[in-house]
Amino acid sequence: MRLMRIKQRINAGSNVMLDRDLNASLRRRALPVILRALLLVFFALSVLSSACAAQPRSVDKRLEDLTSTSRPFNPDDMQLARPAPPVELRIVSVGDIMLHYPDQRQYDSDGQPVFADYFRFTAEVVQTADIALCNIEAPFGGGTPAGYPIFNMADEMAPAVAAAGFDVVYTTNNHMLDQGSEGVLRTVSLLRESGLLVAGSRLEENEPAFVLYNTKGLDIAVVAYTYETTTLGSTRSINGIPMAEDLDPLINSYTSGSAADKDELRRTFDAARAAGAELLVCYFHNGTEYAQAPNDDQREMAQYAADAGADVIFASHPHVLQPMEFLMPAEGEVPVPVFWAMGNYVSNQRLESGMDAENEQGIMADVRISYNSQHQQIDEIHMDYLPLWVDRYSDGTRPVHTVIPERGDLAENSALATSGHLDRALAAFVEIHELLGEAQTWKRAT
Repeated sequence: MRLMRIKQRINAGSNVMLDRDLNASLRRRALPVILRALLLVFFALSVLSSACAAQPRSVDKRLEDLTSTSRPFNPDDMQLARPAPPVELRIVSVGDIMLHYPDQRQYDSDGQPVFADYFRFTAEVVQTADIALCNIEAPFGGGTPAGYPIFNMADEMAPAVAAAGFDVVYTTNNHMLDQGSEGVLRTVSLLRESGLLVAGSRLEENEPAFVLYNTKGLDIAVVAYTYETTTLGSTRSINGIPMAEDLDPLINSYTSGSAADKDELRRTFDAARAAGAELLVCYFHNGTEYAQAPNDDQREMAQYAADAGADVIFASHPHVLQPMEFLMPAEGEVPVPVFWAMGNYVSNQRLESGMDAENEQGIMADVRISYNSQHQQIDEIHMDYLPLWVDRYSDGTRPVHTVIPERGDLAENSALATSGHLDRALAAFVEIHELLGEAQTWKRAT
């Protein structure tokens, strides 16, 4: 019994010893692992501590580098990724400005010329346009003004046209040679001095046969041509006046049916496009006087111009109105708005002078274009007009010559109140609407 208890104690002691030995052995084996783990933790902490200590300097340096090489963020830069909005353009043009009477210089009570009378009721509309054009159908020859049949425009008309808001003057017409070669050149000089661009004639042969006008970031070319009264193969002439040989390169004119003149027109268009023109306006001085429908020559030249790349076509000369319409180019999907004849703007062709009521009528042609700069194409065209009526009367002290637009204030118009011509103006506007009809719109299919 005692022996058994001794054995049990021995065995228990042996187990204790074995456990102690085993634990000691395990501790000896685990020590290197623990030490290595501790070393790794220490190393990681030291690296992290070093990184944390260095981070502020690194961020500061990085911000400094970015600031030195980049510009500050601008919210407007986000617009660069978006398509550019279309350019909305308004182009207006009026017909013939001509004074049939020699006593052109009228003065107010202060002794100032009253050429601004012609534009007093229309200037506000003209000035809202992005580009405004007109035809002055008489040369500025200097000296004494003259009316029908050999015209010479008073110099005061040039600054009056500029002050009214017009930007470009067509000088190609059947009276441009009335004061000879000197009159042609002086006309160009005077208009330019007044701040106007001149389309159709120039001073030097090396000048382009077109003018460029920039508005809203777009370059618009204006090309103007007049018909000739030339029999094929003979000396070139305008309105029966022979053209001096050295003047021919300075004038845009054509003989009906001349293939060479058509080629010249196309080359002028091509040169304008090569010079950067994104839109091209063409003006023709042609047609049959006092006819209210376009003739074959008008249609032939307009179709040729549309095929050659014109975007808008204005025309005058008949001294009466003719319709407007869209003309489709032979190749292309965008129609060309054509105003066959814009009638008179300023003239003395009135009932009182033995003319017809139609000679008192005109329009301000109004074309609105939505131009897609990104795709360099026209996306929408709106063709419209503002009816005009020419009034002339005496205010008791002098003759007053002005142009009345169809607006909502006709009953209160001071000129009509003085002249007593309200009914004539209203009748004219009815006839104009009957001839030209409603506004027309074309839009690119999406």
